[in-house]
Amino acid sequence: MTNQYIQSVIDLIKTGEQPGQVFKGLKHTLEKHGHSQLYARILAGVLRKLSASTYKELPEVVLAKAEDKSRYSAAIKEALTELGASGSELSVVEDKTITGGFVASYNHNSIDASYKSKLLNWYRETISK
Repeated sequence: MTNQYIQSVIDLIKTGEQPGQVFKGLKHTLEKHGHSQLYARILAGVLRKLSASTYKELPEVVLAKAEDKSRYSAAIKEALTELGASGSELSVVEDKTITGGFVASYNHNSIDASYKSKLLNWYRETISK
């Protein structure tokens, strides 16, 4: 029964219905049929299914500057191999907040080799001692 509610909510959202209205209607329907206790489980199921549907075919690499791709090419290739990404195509995203290095992501897994995370980790280690 929960799966039918989850699929119905997803179908309604995909047809263009406003999510607020869909969830309000869901809550009303559950209360009407005495299934109110399923609301949280249905919400979690919808979130899980919608998150899984955002699976990306191409691996993604976040760099501080797009020009850094050639600088870190060997490390990026090694990281993507470790993540199970095959092929030479990838999506490059610029994010100046990582300061340097890169973050490689594929199939809901990532390897963070950014300067930002290294600096934050060193800082946390230093102040915790």
